[in-house]
Amino acid sequence: MRPGTRGEVLTAADHLSAYVLEWTLHHLDLTAHVPDAPPPPPKTLAEARALLGGVTGEPFPAALSDTDTLLVATGRRLPDPPGSGPHSAP
Repeated sequence: MRPGTRGEVLTAADHLSAYVLEWTLHHLDLTAHVPDAPPPPPKTLAEARALLGGVTGEPFPAALSDTDTLLVATGRRLPDPPGSGPHSAP
């Protein structure tokens, strides 16, 4: 099966991978507004991070968690200013 979108042809695996990324981002959106909602599973976050890295073609900083990477890379939150992250000196 090769679904088409915006003039591009995707394999079924590509199409499903895009949904994993999209659903994970929407799950993060949900948890931002519903504090009692459970977070996405760690394996799903890691896969979504890898998929987004494939889209951008750039590696993300290893110091960022999968959740932070997804939120910052998609503009859902701003990155921490230099020197203010969890690994910065006091």
